[in-house]
Amino acid sequence: LSLTEAQKTQAAAIFTAADTAADALEPKIAASRTALADAVKANAAPAQIDQLSAAHGTLIGQMTAIRTKAQAAFYALLSTEQKAIFDGLRGGPGGRGRPEE
Repeated sequence: LSLTEAQKTQAAAIFTAADTAADALEPKIAASRTALADAVKANAAPAQIDQLSAAHGTLIGQMTAIRTKAQAAFYALLSTEQKAIFDGLRGGPGGRGRPEE
């Protein structure tokens, strides 16, 4: 992509902030997975499983939002030419992974 130094700095800030937010969610997601596994072992009531599943889905949605917002903020930094190159890499906006610098 031939990022400028300013773009590199901004991208690092964007993805560092996203990583920090995602790291804060990881223990909650792990606890949610454990709660679901415990519910299976306890033969929990369907309503309890529904509640635990909904809570887990909310956490996964928050993680998806963190990553997608970071990708959108990064994409907004790019010039028209860089966007064209980016779109050809890894599926473009919303694609997997981060672009190569």
